[in-house]
Amino acid sequence: MVPGSSPASLPSARQGRAAQLQELGLLLHASPAFPPCDARQIALAQTALHLILAGQVRFARALLMALGEPPLEEKPGVVAWIHRARAHLASAEGDLSEGLRWTRLAVDGYRLVGDLRNTCSQLTHASSACNKAGCYEKAEAMLREAEALAERLGLKPGRAMARLHLGITLAFLGKLEEAEAMERQAIIDCSEMGYRRLHLGAQVYLARILLRAGRLPEAAQLAQYAADHLDSQAGLARVIHMYCILSRGIHPSPFPGARRRHCHPPRLGCSHRCERRCREPTFWPLDPLTLR
Repeated sequence: MVPGSSPASLPSARQGRAAQLQELGLLLHASPAFPPCDARQIALAQTALHLILAGQVRFARALLMALGEPPLEEKPGVVAWIHRARAHLASAEGDLSEGLRWTRLAVDGYRLVGDLRNTCSQLTHASSACNKAGCYEKAEAMLREAEALAERLGLKPGRAMARLHLGITLAFLGKLEEAEAMERQAIIDCSEMGYRRLHLGAQVYLARILLRAGRLPEAAQLAQYAADHLDSQAGLARVIHMYCILSRGIHPSPFPGARRRHCHPPRLGCSHRCERRCREPTFWPLDPLTLR
């Protein structure tokens, strides 16, 4: 993998080819370590990162422990990738504050070497940790910087991601009108680039914003459409849809394949786990923006 490339571009991470990633990690770890090679260290950090995305957290942790860390002043580009992997590891293990700390260090490293593309993506990643921790003003500042940086560099995917997260962040701050406009622009951006999953994810975020604004029919329609077409956030979309319907005093008809399954509130930052928590026939009062 070329140093500086985006981890999201690696097919094995998206498809969950954990065995191939583990084999690659073992091969890289077994390769000669002296003299130290920047490319080898970056490749190990990137492999650890993709292992985390593929759910192989223990293997990734072992790789990072064996990798160590060169001095920042000597190899800021290498250290940035190591910090980035450690940020994802901390987040995967549920330590939001540690994840945010490592992400900020990664941003500093990328800035030192002038890697603006990865600076942009890590600012967006850091904003998610800030949102989960309730630091919405910090998240907004990071996302506005990421959006401006992506716009200046002509990075359409980076701009779309920044706008997608900025919309829901503005909603957390109570700026609902601006939040809706930002999220609708993110939907347009993702649609134009053919990013189906992000396009549907932005619709889930927009449904949450509209729900907070009291526009229940629109929120329910968006959430139902997303639930019908999106796997990873389908549980969250169903929660929003059911809440909208119940708030209007209408007995809901279940989604296809969702009979006798109603959602408990998902844990902080765990919308992708919502499906596994959909077991008991219970509903609850909630603030839609606590679903993050």
